Amino acid sequence: MNNIKNIVFDLGVVIINLNRERCIEAFKALGLDEMTFNSIQEVEQNIFNRYELGEISSEEFCNQVRSILNKNIENEEIEKAWLKMLCDIPQYKLEAIRGLNKKYRVFLLSNTNEIHWQWCKDIFFENDGFELSDYFEDVFLSYEMHLMKPDKKIFERLTAKTGIACNETIFIDDSDINCLSAMNLGFKTYTAKKEENWTYLFNSKQ
Repeated sequence: MNNIKNIVFDLGVVIINLNRERCIEAFKALGLDEMTFNSIQEVEQNIFNRYELGEISSEEFCNQVRSILNKNIENEEIEKAWLKMLCDIPQYKLEAIRGLNKKYRVFLLSNTNEIHWQWCKDIFFENDGFELSDYFEDVFLSYEMHLMKPDKKIFERLTAKTGIACNETIFIDDSDINCLSAMNLGFKTYTAKKEENWTYLFNSKQ
């Protein structure tokens, strides 16, 4: 952590706990049989990645899921099933990020989509009297940037906007591939494990 002045956090796993199986079960409850589930897996790059790249809107996302399910269900039900992937953010992580924001320049860089991000922002980051700025100086979201990690361009866009130096920045993500992409640009990186308490990384400077 020597010479670190900036922190770039990923969202999923690093900050918020995820449960993909719970999401799948929620879609099954909407009528997703095994054959249909396999078809969604086959076109995952075409729907879920396109949504996280911002190539399709939330309305278009729901329309495409509705078409795959071949069932007339409301957007609200699709969104509710999609949100089942998101669990909770441990309180100690929220408190830690607020504290780090006073000592470092702290940013969020996430491959995410509008439905997931709006829920996280409203439920966790803009709640209990706090604002998003209490946690992050700025947020960089794939669906708004039309770029996704591990594409080096998303990191270059972040550094260009913020002016931070890569060798003074630690990037914390749960993906080895994403961390390698950042490392190749000069970032220091840390690959976080599921439900890991990574706050020990900063104990020596708090």
